[in-house]
Amino acid sequence: KTLESLKSFDMATIDAMDLITLHITPADYVPAAEDLSLFCEGSELPFSYDPATRTLRTEAPLDLGKTVTVRAEGLGEAAAIPYGVFDSEEFIRELTYDGHGLGATVLPDGTRFKLWAPTASAVILNLYEAGNGGSAYSRIDMIRGDKGVWSVNDPCGPGTYYTYTVTTVLGT
Repeated sequence: KTLESLKSFDMATIDAMDLITLHITPADYVPAAEDLSLFCEGSELPFSYDPATRTLRTEAPLDLGKTVTVRAEGLGEAAAIPYGVFDSEEFIRELTYDGHGLGATVLPDGTRFKLWAPTASAVILNLYEAGNGGSAYSRIDMIRGDKGVWSVNDPCGPGTYYTYTVTTVLGT
């Protein structure tokens, strides 16, 4: 096989709130800017391209809860996976949750459920009558709020068991 036939688009990583790095084999292959496209849930995004580092820089910060896809002509496409972004100053400033009350908080009229999941596109609260198996008796869509905290109130009280079903770009 020739190196030309071994080219592959291995993955794309989100390394800052506005920066995506392309991981392509072989390491010395650099795609041309006109061969690249960037999409966020189907809508094309403008970007600048640095071929020396194989990075795309977006004009606006990316929403980590939405699927961002990079298409490289002749190589296919890949969903951009949050990776180095977690160490970026912007992520720490904008999405780190330093509040209280994550998990379940029993209130006089029910229970408030809160989960920090800034890269999630959907979160479902699953309620169970027992903690030793069985199906959920209720599945409730949670609402995304500030700092990537998902929450919902339910009239259930003490003794209710729960799990979360979390969907990200990597799956559910």
